Amino acid sequence: MADTTPKDLQTVAQPDTDKNYFNFKSTGLKVNETYAIKFQWAYPDGTKSDWSPGYFLTTSNETAPAVPTSVTVPTTATGSIPVTLDSFPTNAKRVDVYVTNGIFGTGRVAHSFTTAGTATIAAPAGYYTVQLRSVSPTNVTSTVGTTFNITISDVGETIQAPTNPNGFSSKRILAGIEVSWAGTYANNTFTGFEAINIYAGSSASATPGTYEQVGVLTGNNVKNTIVVPLGTYVVYGQPVYIHAAAVNKTGAVGTIQANVTNQPLGPGKATDADINDGAVVISKLASDVLTVGNLKAGDINATSYIRAGTASSARVELASSTVGSVLPGFYIYNSAGTPILSAPLTGGLSIVGNGTFTGNITGASGQFDGDLGASGGSFTVRSGEITATAGKIGEWVINNNALKSSTFAFPSIQLDPVSSRIELRGSPGASDIGNYIKIDTTNGLRVGSGALPKFKVDMNGVLSAQDVVVSGEITGSTITGSLFRTSTSGQRVEIPAGGYEVNFHSGSTLESSPGSINSLYAFINGQPISWLQISSPIVNNQGSNVTVFPDGVLLNGVSHSVNTGYLQIKENYSGVAGSGTSGYVRNIYIRPTGDGAPSTGTGINGDLWIQY
Repeated sequence: MADTTPKDLQTVAQPDTDKNYFNFKSTGLKVNETYAIKFQWAYPDGTKSDWSPGYFLTTSNETAPAVPTSVTVPTTATGSIPVTLDSFPTNAKRVDVYVTNGIFGTGRVAHSFTTAGTATIAAPAGYYTVQLRSVSPTNVTSTVGTTFNITISDVGETIQAPTNPNGFSSKRILAGIEVSWAGTYANNTFTGFEAINIYAGSSASATPGTYEQVGVLTGNNVKNTIVVPLGTYVVYGQPVYIHAAAVNKTGAVGTIQANVTNQPLGPGKATDADINDGAVVISKLASDVLTVGNLKAGDINATSYIRAGTASSARVELASSTVGSVLPGFYIYNSAGTPILSAPLTGGLSIVGNGTFTGNITGASGQFDGDLGASGGSFTVRSGEITATAGKIGEWVINNNALKSSTFAFPSIQLDPVSSRIELRGSPGASDIGNYIKIDTTNGLRVGSGALPKFKVDMNGVLSAQDVVVSGEITGSTITGSLFRTSTSGQRVEIPAGGYEVNFHSGSTLESSPGSINSLYAFINGQPISWLQISSPIVNNQGSNVTVFPDGVLLNGVSHSVNTGYLQIKENYSGVAGSGTSGYVRNIYIRPTGDGAPSTGTGINGDLWIQY
């Protein structure tokens, strides 16, 4: 029974060759596709194990092949079209050669390259368009490369110089002049015939600047007829002179034969017989009987197609179905016969080349593929990247230097990539007022208002702030400021700007002076002296202090600014215990009242003296 599994899912069991591991290779997978893979042991007795857990693998995506370059196609050749591909494009499986016109119709692949080289494509005499396009292994195609045009001559055909045609006649018809050629020449015909150019002018001598080409006759040695419509030199009531010249297959134009036929009254006009009811019937419209230079009508109903121009050349075509080489839809072709605007009935619009569009473009759904440019290149979309030198997105303003949240000179938000700056404002406007946050690589961080923000961090790491509230820990080497305190009022500890003392406030309204720890260094009588003093707050004129000198400690109690006690502990000085004039004693001594009235240096009765 045939395996109905899709080809990319058909696998072959892999034998275990060395009993340790095996390599599994699955071919024919699709690009950019995710596959679920499981494994199963097949035992020698024909039994199989359970399936392994599933694994998911995604095949790699394929890169579009490069456009064919280094291609050579001559402008003329005999019997065939030579095409040379000097280098084979990357990521390509093959390069298709598309040929248009003649036996190739509206275009088909006439040859495919699989390597660089030269191909010779057989073709009868005629004019052809050649284009090359790369195809990847999964049939992803590139865009077409350079368009080549080539004229092919029959094998063995000799291209002769054009000779002078004769045998022309003409007649007036409605809104035009019908010109006929008998296919004859003044002397002999020539080989390599391409066409007879027909010109219409206002001068019988074909003076340059007095005529223009109005058509071509393509049949040689047979009668040809064309209609020359109203135009620059084909005007009602004025003489029209017809000139002609032969053209060979190399494009060489022979001598213009002046005034080969003429119509003194110009093109014909409609008469009553032409427009009476029933006068215009289908039989009269066949074979170009009715040809006009200008047509005005409310409705035009064409059962075949409408064409302006010549097949296989520059033209505009409109059709509802395929009619020969005419495709259903609306198409505009350049002079090489290549479509430059395509609007098929199946939907879509394709435009080749540059152009200018004014007005709005609206897409209800779908996707725009390719690059986009607007405003002379000021706005572009290239490979998914948007570039704009100015504009607005919502209220956001874009210019060359910054992205702003409004059109104000000082907006709420400004991102400046040129100056490496970010600014946030609470009061946007024409001037820089109100609170702001500014960050840049020159000044660092600024938070506040005006010229002196309350908080800033310089680029060297220096932080300056006013009224800082900190919770948690502060880790650092040095904190410098004017005042440090634990609270703005009540019980608190303060370190003033001098930095040589710490003050303790009781919080009492009767406090006249805070408690403190301070130190002093000074010169007294030319001698340096320093001490440390610890004082309690003076509340209701009560307090105390301890002073540590280099040579002792002083404890002092204060009540109503009067000393109530005095204790001195100083270094060893010579003195006599008991009474005496020395202010310094040794050992421990309590002064008795028997020492008499106190005098300088002897203390007061009841004092405790400690001498060491």
